[in-house]
Amino acid sequence: MTRAYTADPMSRNLLLVVLDTARADHLPPHELGLRIAPRIALEIEKRGVALECVRSTAPWTLPSHASMFSGAYPSEHGVHGRAAVRRDQRVASLRAAVERQGSLWMPEALRLAGYRTWGVSANPWISEPMGMSFGFEEFVPVGAAKARPRGGVGTERRSSDRIPGLVRRPLGRVARQWVEWRGGIDSGGDKGVQQAARMIGSRDPRPWFGFVNLMEAHVPYAPPRAHNELKGPAGLRAPAVSRKRRSYENTLRSNLGEDVFTDDELATIRALYRGEIRYLDELVGRLLDAIPDDTIVVITADHGEALGEHHQLDHQVTMIEEVLRVPLIVLAPERPEVPPFDSIRQVPELMASYAGLDVAGWRERGRVPSGVAVAEYESTIAHDRRSVGVARSAGLAPEKVALLESEMAAVTEGDHKLMEVAGVRTLVSLPDETPSDEPEMLARLGVHLDGARSVVAEPPPDEGYTAQEGFEIEERLEQLGYM
Repeated sequence: MTRAYTADPMSRNLLLVVLDTARADHLPPHELGLRIAPRIALEIEKRGVALECVRSTAPWTLPSHASMFSGAYPSEHGVHGRAAVRRDQRVASLRAAVERQGSLWMPEALRLAGYRTWGVSANPWISEPMGMSFGFEEFVPVGAAKARPRGGVGTERRSSDRIPGLVRRPLGRVARQWVEWRGGIDSGGDKGVQQAARMIGSRDPRPWFGFVNLMEAHVPYAPPRAHNELKGPAGLRAPAVSRKRRSYENTLRSNLGEDVFTDDELATIRALYRGEIRYLDELVGRLLDAIPDDTIVVITADHGEALGEHHQLDHQVTMIEEVLRVPLIVLAPERPEVPPFDSIRQVPELMASYAGLDVAGWRERGRVPSGVAVAEYESTIAHDRRSVGVARSAGLAPEKVALLESEMAAVTEGDHKLMEVAGVRTLVSLPDETPSDEPEMLARLGVHLDGARSVVAEPPPDEGYTAQEGFEIEERLEQLGYM
């Protein structure tokens, strides 16, 4: 699908900043966000708009980013875990699924319209090997998206590889805990801002569209010391709690109903997460300092994060509001007008409208009325191949293991939410997500879900990597706890 776009000759620069895994209630205009993200709050006060209730189309990175770039739901764009993790459990590139979006892939649309397009990503799912760099003239990996794997096909061995694993691994854990306590861990944010500033400073006279993914709010939750509110003994204990939280088995058992974390440990996890948001606020401030005054900036997230609510942690096996609700902030030289906005699916329509492009193609992909948001989840095992094995080795009941293989969906309208798990639909009331018995509302939201899923993508062809690419992408995903 190809359209001819022409940008307004007076087009302004456009910047999309995705705060990976950032909850809506931790960013302005919410009270907590006003306290822990003061720079962003100040910019909104001067020249911006912050929306209170926007939802993601998926509870994890790959399909939600694809929705932000294509305007489609995961079932339509097909850039999701069932396509990314093949039957042999190897990760596959989704380049074909991305490129068939054609000029409805927002970076490609802006490139065709004459924009200089560039991207920076700290998330290995959002990378050139995965096919997500389509439409970008320059795409730079940082952080975990760039980290050099340890040995393997086509890689140089590090000096530490000569140390036996039984010795190296415990030493590595001790060293990491020391680093986390002493100074925190940068997940690529510093390099990401530096790379973005370099591309912003290009002498190319064309207007530009830039995309920056910042991973600080994702695990491991180890904010720089200046942003970490945990001091003294609490600060000394924090790295051990963070390491416990990073254990995939611990998180999975907790999400499936076991009491794995104490109240004090959950409080520590939440405090560390707040520290990461403070650091993100600093990084966004540095980005804003680097851009020309006429730049239009959209700040959002691909999904949120559960921090113990409803017995959930992380963003797997769940469709709760803490995971689906995301921030949406627009900054412009003159306070911008933002149309009714319910879902990150509308991001390409918003960005294209600021570029003066025809937005009809993206608008047609909505298929639900204003005020309705739809999210889809293809199952936990579709993007984390360890899940069933870990659940079984942990001795979890078969019905809980089966939940990991279940597809999920959510439709919200007002204070009602339809939840679909393994084909069974129930209605809950917001904000507490308590069961609700309203058959007419259940049927109404069911019609919206069916409408959103009325166009389903054909499975893309299996597209693997070279041996080197495959080794690297899986190693990087393992560092983030996906593999």
